[in-house]
Amino acid sequence: MMAQIGGKHYVRQRWLQRSPSADPTKHGSEIDREVMEAWNEGVSIGLIGREGTHRYYPPAGVVIAAREGVIKTILDASLIPADEMNTDHLKRCASCQELISPPEHHKQCPWCGDKNPIRGEP
Repeated sequence: MMAQIGGKHYVRQRWLQRSPSADPTKHGSEIDREVMEAWNEGVSIGLIGREGTHRYYPPAGVVIAAREGVIKTILDASLIPADEMNTDHLKRCASCQELISPPEHHKQCPWCGDKNPIRGEP
């Protein structure tokens, strides 16, 4: 799903506040590019009790929330209780333990580069 950023100032501020990897020297469209890259590379998750579409982006430790194709906010993933994250469709990389899409979508872990991220599974 393609997304666009809504309320750009708000989303940019949340990115800078909630992503430890955010570069505070970047501004405007530079931040927008980082957010869009995170959205496009992130793994789709569900958040129980929250509407919209959500993507988890491990390198930044955030969940990006969108509604009707518009990115609305950035959430600190460490503050979301594990039982509120629907990740049943994902696997964990054997090396870095981050969530990844099933192996048919990735030949290697997108986060650590492990070429055999799902060991012991068909």
